[in-house]
Amino acid sequence: MEREDEIMRRLGYYEVRPDSRHNPTEEELADFESQIGGPLPPDYRRFLSKYGGTAFEGRVGVPLREPSPWGDSCEVEVFYGFTSDPSSGIVYETMETYSGRIPDETVPAAYDPFGNLILVGFEGVARDRVWFWDHEHRELAGRIDEMVDDLRAKGVDVDSLDDHAVIWHWEELFPERLTKPPRHGNIYAIADSFNAFLESLRPIAEDPEEDSD
Repeated sequence: MEREDEIMRRLGYYEVRPDSRHNPTEEELADFESQIGGPLPPDYRRFLSKYGGTAFEGRVGVPLREPSPWGDSCEVEVFYGFTSDPSSGIVYETMETYSGRIPDETVPAAYDPFGNLILVGFEGVARDRVWFWDHEHRELAGRIDEMVDDLRAKGVDVDSLDDHAVIWHWEELFPERLTKPPRHGNIYAIADSFNAFLESLRPIAEDPEEDSD
């Protein structure tokens, strides 16, 4: 038994939407890699081919290697996978939902209960590494209005831009003000490989006070 099989079985995984979920063929994986412009890390590629589209029976978390506005850990609710529904699944989420919102060199591997993501890097300095992506950009609390003002001063039409587009335009125009690489301001390191990420997964103990409500 592969180590990943042991971990997933121990954590009590199950298939989400088994009527449309399926394990991808080699052709489907290769086509996905062609669309994103690079090969997936081998450990994640193997996992995706077997456990994409799965979730856990209980709550599962993983520690972060650097603090985030959400705390020092995050939850993993569902792993993205391949599906027969063209408007869902990892291909759609990567190429449509999160295109222009997450770093180009990453793919969304999973999501938490709050709309945040677990990202896997496939090229450049991000390759092989696993990250937590904060969809609310909490690191910029109170700064979005300032960014909008900066962009307007540069003649940018901001009326049609959402927060993510505002941030990315601002990063392009003011790179000297960045403390992290562009498009990395709201991501936080979890592990240097997907296998290490899997090894770090732990059940989250249920709060007895929540059960009593």
